[in-house]
Amino acid sequence: MLLSTLPLLAGEFAAPDGSYRFPVPEGWRARYSPLMTVVEPVDGAAERILVGSGISAARSIQELAQQAVGISNTILPGLRVTAGPTFSGANAEQEYANGMFVAWNGMQLQGEVYFAVMAVGRPERLAELQGRGRAMLQSARFQAPPRNTAAEQQVLGRWELSNYKSTRTGVRDSSSYSSNWTVVFLPGNRFQSTQQNYFDTSSQVYGGGSVGASNTATGTYRIFGNSLVADIDGVGRQIFAMEPHTRDGLKLNGMLFLRQ
Repeated sequence: MLLSTLPLLAGEFAAPDGSYRFPVPEGWRARYSPLMTVVEPVDGAAERILVGSGISAARSIQELAQQAVGISNTILPGLRVTAGPTFSGANAEQEYANGMFVAWNGMQLQGEVYFAVMAVGRPERLAELQGRGRAMLQSARFQAPPRNTAAEQQVLGRWELSNYKSTRTGVRDSSSYSSNWTVVFLPGNRFQSTQQNYFDTSSQVYGGGSVGASNTATGTYRIFGNSLVADIDGVGRQIFAMEPHTRDGLKLNGMLFLRQ
């Protein structure tokens, strides 16, 4: 993960887009990236405090705390919940451990915007991590990141992701899998998504067969910074990390869609 080369020493850190700010303790520094801000001791100690904010896929603080468990395991594999979650209004906190490290995780949800703090370190530093993490969470100020209306106009149109895989399991047997995912971004911030998947088998002994499935969804979308927020009709919200690939390509969660 690429972090800013100009870390902020003790003081108040403000995200470049103005969406959140929080205090940085004396003897620590903050380094920003679009995914999260890392706060670390200047003396090189192992403790880290990870801070993030943005539009939430969760609709309640209880749901946000549940989602945080999965996210924590992508940050530090093997973490399991050891305490919590506990809730107080729109706030929640829980603790994790994986045998080598412990983590304190606190979060707030205001409307559709979340602010989260995860303090990680050695087990003997848990009380200190809790104190620092809570201080940041309680003092933080945050709001929705700026809407990227220019990107919303740039993605208008039809985009397609196609995959094909053929496998030969023997001289007489073979199979193939193909998938096609088409997303159409429409004026008025509406979208239509269609996914088609096909699996074909062929055998000189047993014959063959074909299985296909198709799924269509509609909804509304908004883009905040590098995040595409899709509210799917009758389903709920999904958030995609958006990365322009070329003038005619668009990456969503690392998947390359080509303009049609």
